[in-house]
Amino acid sequence: MKTLLLILPFLFVGQLIAQNEEDIVKDIRKKYAEARANYSKYTKKTVEMMDESTEGGQIVAFSDASEIKLLEIEWSGEMGKRTIEYYFHNGELYFAFEQIYNYNAPIYYDMEMAKENGDEPHDPSKTTVKANRYYFHSNHLIRWLDPEKNKVDVKTEEAVATGKDLLSDSSVKKDKCK
Repeated sequence: MKTLLLILPFLFVGQLIAQNEEDIVKDIRKKYAEARANYSKYTKKTVEMMDESTEGGQIVAFSDASEIKLLEIEWSGEMGKRTIEYYFHNGELYFAFEQIYNYNAPIYYDMEMAKENGDEPHDPSKTTVKANRYYFHSNHLIRWLDPEKNKVDVKTEEAVATGKDLLSDSSVKKDKCK
């Protein structure tokens, strides 16, 4: 009985933490929906990035009167592209949505070139897309959903490093748009 009484408070705290995370994620989803609903009302600014990928890239910043609310970033390459959307509230990153597109062949691979090499041409319908969703609270990654929408353990070295990289990249990209 004493053991149960000692363990019970820890179980309760664990439930509170999980519930708190769920409440935070629910709030993040609400902010995301508001940002998407106001998308057409934001002021838009485009910045080219020719130095970060083989085919270039760009940042599109969306702002209201007080701050940048959203960054849409695209890096293009001959075998695919990567896009990421960074969402901000009160200057803080709260959500990132990343999509990685993999092409079946280089974008310049036409029918003639493919035939010469015994391969198939670039076909946009054969592009595969993988998406990751990253949820942040107080500058920490609190949830990561992989391409299958499974939760990734955010306490692993990889997840901690990914969270820090996204926070850093979003800050650098936001500064480029000011």
